[in-house]
Amino acid sequence: METEKFLSDFDYLLRENNQYAVRFYIIFMMNNCITAERINIIEDKLKQINYGDYYVDMGAAWLLAEVLVKDYASGLKLLEKIDFPKFVHNKALQKARESFRISQEQKQYLKTLKK
Repeated sequence: METEKFLSDFDYLLRENNQYAVRFYIIFMMNNCITAERINIIEDKLKQINYGDYYVDMGAAWLLAEVLVKDYASGLKLLEKIDFPKFVHNKALQKARESFRISQEQKQYLKTLKK
């Protein structure tokens, strides 16, 4: 199934009161949308999420950390544009800093962004 069609057809999952459905959608984005062409989709969807459930928050943090690792500049822009809950924000920074795929300088800078 084409990614954009899936995202469109299952967009209602983001509004579900089911943390597992929302997390599924987030993880799908993490596996299929971290590209320069689709970063705006990720931004839009992350703004729609109702945060507060553990699995939703962890999924969003994981997605954000992967964006930081795969496209550092785009990840920083997401951190600036979206006011994530403190847990999501800090957990994403932590997970990105634990990665071997970003430089020590980037890790040091991410440490300064902690809420």
